[in-house]
Amino acid sequence: MRYSNPEQLCFPPVAGQTLRADFEGGALSSDFGALLLRGIDRQMGLTQRLTAAIRDQRHPSYIDHPLRDLLAQRIYQLASGYADANDANHLRRDPVFKLGLERRPLEAEADLASAPTFSRLEHQMDRKDIYRLTRALVDHFIASYVEPPAAIVLDVDHSDDPTYGQQEFAFYNHHYQNHCYLPLFIFEGTSHALVTAYLRPGTRPPGTENAMILVRLLSYLRRHWPHTHLLVRGDSHFATPEVIEVITSYRRTDFVFGLAGNAVLLRQAAPTIEAARRLHHQRVALARAHGQAPPTSSRLYDAFDYAAGYAALSIRFYGLLRHIDALDNDTPFLCLNLDDASALALVAPRGHQHLIVLPDLHSCCHKCLSSQITSGARLTIFINPRSRSSRATGPNTRVPTGSPSGLISTAAF
Repeated sequence: MRYSNPEQLCFPPVAGQTLRADFEGGALSSDFGALLLRGIDRQMGLTQRLTAAIRDQRHPSYIDHPLRDLLAQRIYQLASGYADANDANHLRRDPVFKLGLERRPLEAEADLASAPTFSRLEHQMDRKDIYRLTRALVDHFIASYVEPPAAIVLDVDHSDDPTYGQQEFAFYNHHYQNHCYLPLFIFEGTSHALVTAYLRPGTRPPGTENAMILVRLLSYLRRHWPHTHLLVRGDSHFATPEVIEVITSYRRTDFVFGLAGNAVLLRQAAPTIEAARRLHHQRVALARAHGQAPPTSSRLYDAFDYAAGYAALSIRFYGLLRHIDALDNDTPFLCLNLDDASALALVAPRGHQHLIVLPDLHSCCHKCLSSQITSGARLTIFINPRSRSSRATGPNTRVPTGSPSGLISTAAF
């Protein structure tokens, strides 16, 4: 072509050095993070552990991409901000992602997997594969401890995973105001490490379902850590007779659950609420008299029985031990079986890791089981990279034990 640009431009030499401008650009990438993820993955052995949990049903003669490479590519891309499997169509030739999977970056024969390959992978999974993947996450959590911890805190909670289209088991959830799945996430409350996750329909879970999941998890942890003290923390929808009965059936296992207030609880807590209001007014007046900033809250605690639906379990209830704004008249409550005063530290605001697990990501697979694979890959991003550590709950850490005890109302104003 008459007016086409030359491939190279040559300039006069400077200080004995040749100057040349090249318009080809070479092999470029803007995603260096894949190499960092590769190094972390090699230390943790996470993708290798997940690969061992999946039964590869493909014929060996037609396999171009090993199962471990597929899982690593999907996880690395998610961690780099590429949520859609279709992104693999242009990232499969990215030189840094190729290096992350230990392939030659400039050879076309070493290109990574495309979106159709991931689609086939996600749709070949069955329930047994999903169960083994879920258990592999627990195995990874257990292996992260050099020795059995003295105590761990299991934070359990559900969060929304938005969906769109006619997806299997996706329902409208009034609390989140959208169509979604409602997966269960379990984190360790002191180290913030992921324990496991379970994708489930978008409806509110019944107590029997939560109890079934906790039975499996607690039994599995007990087989590995028979002497570790386990504390289960959750919101009010976990404070059901079925869940409490499961937890109290295990030795060295306690619970702390939130409980929404009702007319009966508020009536029994009324004297403490009024005493807390008077105490707060006195503290505010005293602070102003000394020219200090007035306190924003005051707390008093009381205990009383409340047996609605729990009489057969002889469980008592406690008030929520947390900081409440002075003008907030909403008195929350806690259901727990801890007597020790050091339990106050355990009722501090929880980590809420689930709030950052699925930001602006949508499960797009039609089948619920296929969406479980994508959700599991996202969760691996938040696994603690310290593959073996003593963590915060080491041999000297003490979590208060308790016996079934009553209702402490927190009057905070």
